[in-house]
Amino acid sequence: MGLVDAKPGEEWSTYGFAPAVWSAGGDLIDPRTFRTADGFLNGPESVEALTTLQNWVREGLVEPGRSEHAFLQERSVISWTGHWWYPDYTRKFPGDLAIVPLPDFGEGTVTGMGSWQWGVTSGGADGDAVWRFLAYLLKPDQIHRMSVANGAIPATHSAVKLSPEYAEGGAERLFIEQLTEGVARPRPRTPAYPAITEAFSRAFPKIMIDRAPVKATLDEAVEAIDKDLAAHDGYPKGGS
Repeated sequence: MGLVDAKPGEEWSTYGFAPAVWSAGGDLIDPRTFRTADGFLNGPESVEALTTLQNWVREGLVEPGRSEHAFLQERSVISWTGHWWYPDYTRKFPGDLAIVPLPDFGEGTVTGMGSWQWGVTSGGADGDAVWRFLAYLLKPDQIHRMSVANGAIPATHSAVKLSPEYAEGGAERLFIEQLTEGVARPRPRTPAYPAITEAFSRAFPKIMIDRAPVKATLDEAVEAIDKDLAAHDGYPKGGS
């Protein structure tokens, strides 16, 4: 198996492999209060999930982080990666490629969802022009064009209908089913997320590439996250 881009500090590590933690019943932070990661990211379920992944490396089943092209270069028959690679993969292996769910680590398969977003500042912006621009971007044909260009999954049902790949029996139908059936899960929706993903994305390659002790490495990540939470009073709702 090829694990694409498990590099320190990069968002892919969190987007790609937090689903293993969730599937095992763990989490990156307390999902109710968002006030601590202790007992969650370093809890037994999270430790077990990442120990399993580390064991795959120890057993020689995984090529982690060496190259993002292991699958394209036919060194690996499975690639744990993002939907954006599908166009390249299908061009390389036309008619001989399948999208499959991620492994079940104990409580059902889970996959990631969500991506980077557009933002418009409020200061000095022409509100009418902004709305016209957003309305244009949200037209089904424009969403479809963007999705074709970047390999992403269309964000609206109307745009999905323009893509035969996502129709019943289509090659990429699984992506839609995962989104509509609750398999896809968003990353923690909290102002602390930059600290969470920074800590996790540094811990993950230590575990997978350096083969560092899983529990101790996750304890360090929790310490970094909780330090950020303490510095911001837990990011109280309505606070600055």
